[in-house]
Amino acid sequence: MENYKLSEAKKLFESLYKDKKKEEAAQIAREIMEKSPEAVSGYYYALVVETDNFKKAGDEKVVAELFEKFSAVADEATAKKYADKLEALKKAAEEKPKKAVAEPREEVKAAKNGVFGWLLALLCVFFAAASVLSMGSFKAFSEPYTYYQTSVWEKDHFDSIVYKLTLNRDADDKKVLVDSVWLNIGGKNYDSDESTFTVWLTTATSLTASFTTSYGGGSKYISNSRSDVGNWVKITNITSSSDSRIYYMLSTKSEVKYNEVAFVDQNGKRIDAEVVYAGANPKESGVLGDLIKSEDYTANKAAAAKTLDEQDKFNVSKISEGFYVRDNYAGKLTEYETDLLESARNVLSGQGGYTDATSNAFGVQLIAVGVALFGGNTFGLRFMPMLFAIGTIILVYFFAKRLFSSNAVALIAAFLYAVGGYALSGATLGSTVSIFVFFALGAVYFMTGFYKNVVKQNASAYVQLILSGAFYALAVSVKMHALYLLAGLAVVFGFAMYKQFAAYKARSGKDNDADVRYAYERAKNLYYMFALLMFVLAAAVWTALTFVFSWNVYFAGSSSAGDFIGKIFASLTANIPTSYTAHNSTNILGWLVGYQAEKLSSLKFFFGNTVLSVLALFSLIYCAVYVIYAYAFRSAEIKTAAFKKNVLTPFVVLASCFFATWLLSMIGGNAFASGFSLSSVFYYMFIVLAAKLLAAQETKTQYRVGKLELNITYTIYGVVVLLALIAAVFALPCVWGLDYNSPLLITAIRW
Repeated sequence: MENYKLSEAKKLFESLYKDKKKEEAAQIAREIMEKSPEAVSGYYYALVVETDNFKKAGDEKVVAELFEKFSAVADEATAKKYADKLEALKKAAEEKPKKAVAEPREEVKAAKNGVFGWLLALLCVFFAAASVLSMGSFKAFSEPYTYYQTSVWEKDHFDSIVYKLTLNRDADDKKVLVDSVWLNIGGKNYDSDESTFTVWLTTATSLTASFTTSYGGGSKYISNSRSDVGNWVKITNITSSSDSRIYYMLSTKSEVKYNEVAFVDQNGKRIDAEVVYAGANPKESGVLGDLIKSEDYTANKAAAAKTLDEQDKFNVSKISEGFYVRDNYAGKLTEYETDLLESARNVLSGQGGYTDATSNAFGVQLIAVGVALFGGNTFGLRFMPMLFAIGTIILVYFFAKRLFSSNAVALIAAFLYAVGGYALSGATLGSTVSIFVFFALGAVYFMTGFYKNVVKQNASAYVQLILSGAFYALAVSVKMHALYLLAGLAVVFGFAMYKQFAAYKARSGKDNDADVRYAYERAKNLYYMFALLMFVLAAAVWTALTFVFSWNVYFAGSSSAGDFIGKIFASLTANIPTSYTAHNSTNILGWLVGYQAEKLSSLKFFFGNTVLSVLALFSLIYCAVYVIYAYAFRSAEIKTAAFKKNVLTPFVVLASCFFATWLLSMIGGNAFASGFSLSSVFYYMFIVLAAKLLAAQETKTQYRVGKLELNITYTIYGVVVLLALIAAVFALPCVWGLDYNSPLLITAIRW
């Protein structure tokens, strides 16, 4: 090491040791001993670290070895001086009374991990509570869930359902006539671009009599829009004066879902009914006697019975002036959620087609689990996204712990992500975004594990690489946007392979034999092989299999394999069909985070929490300048293991994944709903990295307030936290619904 480099290393050691960063300081001492074995300073610094600046005896064997090397290069007087100091420390240690045995270091470490584990669990509990409370009114549970899927029959036939009514009786035991017929729409006609579809209602006195539109029957045009899904629509008012007209037939040529059908009598009560026929019909009326005798439509009749199994979901008291007054509750489904619910229902039933053009099969199948458990309501649709959002918070904790080697820093990173905006939006919106983010982040997490173990060429390195590929395959099977992430993963993988090559060159220079080269070549080839298998072949195979699991749904309407594959890749640029304006207005953390789903619209450049986004931008710029400056001026710091571990590795991982998932995802129309949700994980983590770098440089800007020793960095971040708390206090009146305005309130709302 040249003199000027040695001097730089000395300054770096003194700075690190003064900041009580003993591990990093010890690393600098080892590097000086290795690169400048003739210098006294390396051995002296190592003794300083081992003996805590000659205040304790240290490890006897280690101290003896270091002092032997130290005395070999130091002058006689200096060697004698420190020999006496070490001897005095040794005697003092022997004479000192034995204290109670200290708690083993491993047990202390386990206890600390336990504390941070409980804090992480508490964060997840609060996040889950905020998610559930922000899903909107649970009145959404009242909507019908089971449905009947109409079909498009050959020969231009109608899809007809015939109901037989059991008319109610009044106080004089007379039958009460039908007043109106109501239909709850379960899904739009995705095969048609028409704004409406038509349903015909006809009635008859018997199955052998002709069905007719007389007595109030006729056609009804129903809105073919996502916003009307779940609405009760009155088909017609009945004007019959005969109690013998008890057969009612609904017919359509459209492929739609009927959630429920309800019949109301003239006294405002529901009428019981049963399905006697469901299937093809040459025309919307006619005589059904011959068709009903056929056994071909038994399955249709059983399926159509689902239109009568949730009669309690129809509340006749909500009929007002010929309309069914739907609750104006928060939490109703957005337009996009309507599409996703349609897809989930189709997956569960095996009927219908591919309606969510922005997601692959596996994400919809996972959403369908929540729908199967809780029904087609806001909670059922948003249950799995909420679970995966919580899982992502936990994964962020372990990801940050791996990058920064600190439980406290990892907890801060998890907290930043939890309140950053996108996590809570994803958890309270029926979307595959949260699921995608979890698997995509898992791929990055295990890739960093591979980077850390690549030189060792042990089993862990292979396991980490395989797990990274497995999570990537899962991410692709949820959303094709995982292809964007591949660029970031490739950068980290490339750095890992370079790290392995550098280690091989260093070792082969000392011990140039065939065994060393063979081990390197074998490991390198296996790494490349597993990368290709997992990130290409496994991802393609698993994605294909998930579509096959729901073959009837995803291949419906595809004329060829090429047409179907085209649909899949079209999701990369597909627009999310919603403005999110229908999303719930319940925002219990509105004073802190701007997370409502409309902020994820493809039309807005919204980076989640405004303050965190500004801090992240500053942090990203600072970290980039720090690394570029260090390499541009060939600072002695870049040669140290501490710099590579604590600065370079986190920066490369965060920067490559952030830019890959943000810049490339801008190609897609729904980039900010499914792209920046993942990017925000890496974006907010720059705040943590910048804080660590700033704190490390603050040795010359310390000051005292009374007995407290502070520095500029901690002061700045303390002020930011204080401002956040002040903003929270001034925003509380708005949360409580009080009429209160102030400039600080406006600032608070911007949070």
